[in-house]
Amino acid sequence: MYNGKISPTQARALDSAYDSRHTLISNQITTTPDNRSVWFDLDDLQGFIDDAKSAHGSMNGVRVYLGAESDRGLSTVFMVPTESSNGSNSDIPGADGLNSGDPGDPPSANYPQ
Repeated sequence: MYNGKISPTQARALDSAYDSRHTLISNQITTTPDNRSVWFDLDDLQGFIDDAKSAHGSMNGVRVYLGAESDRGLSTVFMVPTESSNGSNSDIPGADGLNSGDPGDPPSANYPQ
């Protein structure tokens, strides 16, 4: 069992709620269809978690940040390990992150693909 599990219906609602932001980014900022999703290989995800836990025994989770690729300008996400610090979950200073995901196909495709 784990926290945060959502149904496909809830996923569709979240995706739909993002539509206006995606349209704004695509039409006014990038002037091209922007990325709606990022796919990560399971081995890459597991390797990132294993390496981060090994390097930082205090790791308690992963924070996902929104970002943009510098070459194509597409939206992306990257992950960094976190640890508990003074009652909150803080990024681990100097820890390596993960950003090896592939864009959606096509990048502007909504959920589900």
